[in-house]
Amino acid sequence: MIKKAGAIVRNTKGEILLVYRQGTEDWSFPKGHIESGETATQAAVREIREETGLDTTIIRSLPDHFYLSPFEGEVTTAMFLAEPLNPKQDLRIEHEGDALRWVPVDDVTKTISHENLQTYFQKCLDEESL
Repeated sequence: MIKKAGAIVRNTKGEILLVYRQGTEDWSFPKGHIESGETATQAAVREIREETGLDTTIIRSLPDHFYLSPFEGEVTTAMFLAEPLNPKQDLRIEHEGDALRWVPVDDVTKTISHENLQTYFQKCLDEESL
């Protein structure tokens, strides 16, 4: 099983940060593989910084996200709720062609590309985890 970590990053306006990855042509939350010797929390903070340029703080753990990837097999993603340490910090994409967007909560589900993440986000909203 592949282990990843990521976060739903929320700003002071209550908007959610989404990442567009040109390589996979999808909108998602910042997330990635947990490296050797890293905790899930450390990996989430690192991935957010790498993919968005933001320094963040973890507010709390969210339920893990499980899915089956056609490329990687079973994937478990430890998810967190995070906020920027500096609300005025500029966003920075990781790869040319990628994009970053602060999205109002009501538009997140229809913006996210993958149905499993849409369902996951809606579950977090329904359980008032955000």
